[in-house]
Amino acid sequence: MITRPPTSVFLEKTFQLYEMILVRHGLMIVGYSYGAKTSMWKMLAAALGDLNAQGLLEVGRSPGTSTAHDPFSESICFQTRSL
Repeated sequence: MITRPPTSVFLEKTFQLYEMILVRHGLMIVGYSYGAKTSMWKMLAAALGDLNAQGLLEVGRSPGTSTAHDPFSESICFQTRSL
């Protein structure tokens, strides 16, 4: 297996993907065949996994996404749609 250092364009697109992950709930990576899409997300996943294993990655929710009735702290009755 031949491994080459990443190009500046590859790194830029990887940073853009990471920034999109931070602000979007879901996304799709589209592009030409052999455009390094798979390599990009696999490298990003490995890097984030390494950072998490070292305790350097802070995973949390954005404060702007919290509501008065946080759905993760209270249960909702689905029949009446009330707390």
